[in-house]
Amino acid sequence: MMTIDDYVEIICNQGCTFVTQVISRMEQGEPIEELADLDNATEKAILEELKSIMQVFDNSPS
Repeated sequence: MMTIDDYVEIICNQGCTFVTQVISRMEQGEPIEELADLDNATEKAILEELKSIMQVFDNSPS
């Protein structure tokens, strides 16, 4: 059985642009193929984790 971290890793391995798109789509309630079999609580946990990860990139010095 895959964990939340496993799903996050699968999405993150596809790059920052993809992660940003996934976050946007999830916030709009669109289905995400990689998360199709998950319940709402697990999807929400994954969304929060992805947002947390991307915040690090948004706050990093250029």
